[in-house]
Amino acid sequence: MNFAEAMMIAGIGIMVGGCGFLLVNGIKAARRAGGREDGDRGQRLDLYMLFVWGGMLLVQISNMLFHADASGTFHLSSLTLASTAGTVFVFGGFAGRLLLRREMRWREEQSHLPRA
Repeated sequence: MNFAEAMMIAGIGIMVGGCGFLLVNGIKAARRAGGREDGDRGQRLDLYMLFVWGGMLLVQISNMLFHADASGTFHLSSLTLASTAGTVFVFGGFAGRLLLRREMRWREEQSHLPRA
């Protein structure tokens, strides 16, 4: 097994794991739909979606590595390039959302601290 195959298997495993966590979290949220809202639920959902799209990104990168020739040139179709670019865009969006939530939480904690 070469590196690209191992990367693809790892990406598929991460995607399946993220989908499983999303499914379990969705079922729990549906059961307590009438209850109080969990403040960290959005952050957990973004983290699980980051896992899903991170796994997809690993699969796309390994797919691009499979298209490499021994001479070092790539024979990539426009569909492969477009799907890889889309995956990078969506992965970056979820990573940005997580970083923004982290910064908002940090600023909220800083506003509650007493000034020296």
